[in-house]
Amino acid sequence: MSSAPLFLNRDNTQRGSLGRTVLSRRAVLFGAAGIGAASVAGLSALNLPTAAANDLRIYSTEEWGANAPNGDIAINRLNYRPSKIVVHHMDSPNVTDYSQEAAFKIARDCQSWHVNNGWADSGQQFSVSRGGYVLEGRHGSLAAAQDGSYFIEGIQAAGCNRETIGIENEGRYEGELPTDAQWAALVQLIAYLCRQYGLDSSAIIGHRDCSSTACPGSAFYGALGQLRADVDAALAGGGGAPTPPPEPEQPEDPGMSWPVTKRGDSGNAVLAVQRLLQHHGWQLEADTSFGPATEQAIFEFQSANGLGVDGAVGQETWPALIVVVRQGDSGSAVIGLQELLNKHGARLEVDGVFGSATDQAVREFQELQHFDADAIAGPITWKGLVTV
Repeated sequence: MSSAPLFLNRDNTQRGSLGRTVLSRRAVLFGAAGIGAASVAGLSALNLPTAAANDLRIYSTEEWGANAPNGDIAINRLNYRPSKIVVHHMDSPNVTDYSQEAAFKIARDCQSWHVNNGWADSGQQFSVSRGGYVLEGRHGSLAAAQDGSYFIEGIQAAGCNRETIGIENEGRYEGELPTDAQWAALVQLIAYLCRQYGLDSSAIIGHRDCSSTACPGSAFYGALGQLRADVDAALAGGGGAPTPPPEPEQPEDPGMSWPVTKRGDSGNAVLAVQRLLQHHGWQLEADTSFGPATEQAIFEFQSANGLGVDGAVGQETWPALIVVVRQGDSGSAVIGLQELLNKHGARLEVDGVFGSATDQAVREFQELQHFDADAIAGPITWKGLVTV
């Protein structure tokens, strides 16, 4: 992603007081063999892709198969909004495999390279593949963007990490631009982040604006003006990534009392904790028993999200774990929702897909509990499922 011989000095607040120098992200990602892997096209007659206005699908760390972050290294939650969005290229080969499988693989490989370099997790908050797939990078970044009041500190732009969100773009763009699909997805992603964090297109910068590097490549950097214009058009026209799901049934009462769930407990609340941890990227068995593995996962989740680290799920940790799900969603959180609904008398197929049957079951449970029956499972519905 960065041009040799750049070296990044690790931020002591991110990694502790080790203070040693690590390899550039370009070297970490691809090594010496990858430096010349991509051919450089001429700079003349570059065709700038125009972003499509289709909805954007952001694949979570769970969906592309990320490993849990290294729990020995803190991942910082910064409780304010970023001021800039940094555009990177991975300096990787400009592959022609545009499949979802290839996108998921580059995301897994990137995380592995970064962790092997001594980082807690993927360094960037988001990535865009050459096929136009948008992927969460560092754990917690998608939830943070959905919230819009905080972000997860990355390791992606030396000197700017605590003010910026970084977007990796698969490929090398010294002499050519991203694919049409990649460009369109990038525009949509940036428009979404701008909306969520109250930014405009002037927030878009290249990696070289923060650090001494050639990233994001000469052709790509030269097209940032067009990127800003396309993001402006997306913001004005309502294009870009979809906004987060609407607020669940009713705003969460700040005084809402959650059950304290801790080691030695079992039952519905533990099942919810385990499925929600799976959604956030932790790999553990959902056996309804709060044992050592679940406690360790909570330690890691609390540390990664800037929460008090005590291994118990209480008033601070529950709201951070909760995922708002509705019709069209899928994954571990939906599996947990279906399992809990069945424990309350529903007869759902537990397939992890929030379809019409799950929609109806959520609505019926909400009516029974005298909640707003909107079929969106938010904090109030989750709390009802684990306490009633």
